[in-house]
Amino acid sequence: LNAGANEVLFWISTSETHNMRMLNSTVADTLKENQLICKICKENKVKVRSIISTAFGCAHEGKIPISKLMSIALSLNTLGCYEICLADTHGLANPRLVKETISTMRKEIPLRKIGGHFHDLRGMSMANIFAAFEEGIKIFDAAIGGRGCAPDIQSKTIESQMSQLVYMFEEMGVSTGINIEKIYECEEFVGNILGIKQSSSKLASWKTP
Repeated sequence: LNAGANEVLFWISTSETHNMRMLNSTVADTLKENQLICKICKENKVKVRSIISTAFGCAHEGKIPISKLMSIALSLNTLGCYEICLADTHGLANPRLVKETISTMRKEIPLRKIGGHFHDLRGMSMANIFAAFEEGIKIFDAAIGGRGCAPDIQSKTIESQMSQLVYMFEEMGVSTGINIEKIYECEEFVGNILGIKQSSSKLASWKTP
């Protein structure tokens, strides 16, 4: 706040094991810390965005009850978070689970507040994003070149790839307002820095008949 930030992001996991590994804290204690963060931000007129990790399952604990996810989500909504982003941290989601989860959440939390953050550990991120979109979600996270990881399971690159996400929506006639050619340039730039050949196929260079 002293540096001039006008927005704060925090995350909390549905999984006790994941929360302890990443934050060295129980879920209950993390929620208390988040309550304090929200209080401070509200007093300073700063927006707060939240992410619920392992929202669709945990590599350590397996399936997470929807009741636990909803309990956390409702608490974050009460705290005043303008967005509650559901993160598929370990890439365990599937389109049916995504649709069922969001269908349950939307009954108690406005759709405009729900976002999606899908990892591509099993190659399912685009399918899961589309499923979430069909349920009314309009906010999605993605990474340049898909660069990112889940350090607690020693995974390699697993983030949803920005160019793929933008291309999919633009081909569907959904305007993202994002220049995909610039994204390709960024992906190539990052790939060169990391010494990794960029997997982007530049699909936007040809048009669907």
